[in-house]
Amino acid sequence: MSSPSDNGSWNQPSDDPYGPPQQPAGGGYQQPYGSPAGGPGGAPVPGGTPAGQNRLVVGLLGIFLGGWGVHRFLMGYTTIGIIQIAVTLVTCGIGSIWGLIEGIMVLAKAGSFTHDAHGRPLTD
Repeated sequence: MSSPSDNGSWNQPSDDPYGPPQQPAGGGYQQPYGSPAGGPGGAPVPGGTPAGQNRLVVGLLGIFLGGWGVHRFLMGYTTIGIIQIAVTLVTCGIGSIWGLIEGIMVLAKAGSFTHDAHGRPLTD
């Protein structure tokens, strides 16, 4: 059995690199720099949560440039935007009807077009 008198005191740091981790002086949890809890000293970050995209801008881009997936890129759906470009190119422009319909659905506030890819609601 080992006791504090075997090798000095248990409070002394050991030379074992795999020993138990030592708590830093002052104790308590130190929050890492640049954490989402706020600015320096825990002050709130100005601006707060960024707002979603403007519904009118997204809808009009869908109507006029929907074949190129511009409205999908703006909303954060990169993969669908790339697919819309491919469909428009393969169908020699006929696939741009897809973007036109989506632009109208955005302006009409259809259920699947109320939020962007990050879950933020589209603003009016």
